[in-house]
Amino acid sequence: MIIVIAKIIPKENKETDLIRIASDLVDVTRNEPKNISYDFVSSLDDNSFLFIEKWEDMDGLNNHLNSSHFRIFDHLSQIFVEDTEITFYNSEQFDLME
Repeated sequence: MIIVIAKIIPKENKETDLIRIASDLVDVTRNEPKNISYDFVSSLDDNSFLFIEKWEDMDGLNNHLNSSHFRIFDHLSQIFVEDTEITFYNSEQFDLME
C-alpha cells in the first residue's frame, strides 16, 4: 500500500476557495478503482490542510495523478495555494527484532 501525505498552505484569504475545490476532488477520487481512502483535513495549529491518501499500489496513485479531475485541481490550486509539501510512504510491513 502507498500512503501520501500532502500538506497544503493556502494563500491568504483563499482557504474557502481551496476547501471548495478540494472537496470536489475528494468526492471523485474516493471512487477511483485502487483508492483505499482519501481525506482532506485542516490543521488545529495553523491554516494548513492535509490530504491523507491510501492507494493499493503505485499504479493506482499514478492513474490518479494523470486523471482529469486531479489535473483540474492541480491547475486551479495554483491560484489558491502558497506552498505544498508531499511525502510518499510504502506501508510494507517489517519484521522487527524483539
